[in-house]
Amino acid sequence: MNIGRRRIAFVADVGGTRTRVAVADGNAVVPGSVRRYLNAEWRSFEDLAAKFAQNECRASFDSACVAFAGPVNDGRTALTNSDWAIDADALRTAIGATQTVLINDLQALGHSLAILGPGEIKPVLKGRKSRQNATRLVVGVGTGFNAAVASYVNGTWHVSASECGHTGLCVRNAEEFALASHISKAAGFASLEDVLSGPGIETTYSWLAGGKYGEQHKCAGSILDAAASGQDQAAVDTERIVVDLLGSVCGDLALIHLPFGGIFLAGGVARALVPRLEKSGYAQAFLGKGRFSEFMDQFSVNAIEDDFAALKGCAAYLASLG
Repeated sequence: MNIGRRRIAFVADVGGTRTRVAVADGNAVVPGSVRRYLNAEWRSFEDLAAKFAQNECRASFDSACVAFAGPVNDGRTALTNSDWAIDADALRTAIGATQTVLINDLQALGHSLAILGPGEIKPVLKGRKSRQNATRLVVGVGTGFNAAVASYVNGTWHVSASECGHTGLCVRNAEEFALASHISKAAGFASLEDVLSGPGIETTYSWLAGGKYGEQHKCAGSILDAAASGQDQAAVDTERIVVDLLGSVCGDLALIHLPFGGIFLAGGVARALVPRLEKSGYAQAFLGKGRFSEFMDQFSVNAIEDDFAALKGCAAYLASLG
């Protein structure tokens, strides 16, 4: 790919299994520049990045921003299910970028909200109209679960990092208590992510199937497909539990952060669940906050449908740094 000597950037979205990399020009991802890689095929992220830079871009990068599905501290991060340990200084050397930053993937998604178009965001629940730059909340449901708050301060969007998916699972009824007890026996602790994620869907299904319908195991995609067909009661019950809990947790996060600019669901599991949210009770769980139930109807809920939103958020973040 031949890029002129405008200010260009290296942007990447690193998950536990796959990585997507692209070239950005200002706050836009260059069309056709996105490449996908399996992490297991590379010794290190720096090797992957250097190869991308060599093959796809004939000019050096001015800057780089990489989003990771994990905590970043002092320019360093490590993937929890891989032996990759990534350092901003090492990446800077690998690709020749002057400026290199590492951020959490939910932070990248938070920064993408300012540049995503109407066709890239799907309404789920209608809220009340808010001011243009009101606080927003991104909730990611995929291989893991996490959330990040985007706040507009002094003319710039700031997105805070968190690892809230690893906080304790708050149960509301006997069924959820039994599920949490089952998870705790195996893991010693039941977190939000243990239910609200792809692996969490599999755990919930195995618990239901083993306890009521005979021992079974399915991958998350197959479980959701079976729930849609209605032919597998364990899958139907799994979807009901996950969607109901997701609605309740999103409502809790809304009360904690007051995102009057809206809540934005992201991630592969979230996108798969969006068509089932209405049928499976998401709205009732989201709004069901006792005497604050009427207050909840001012928060809109939307789904990010753009699979490259994190890459665009990396580009937007770099552009905001100047």
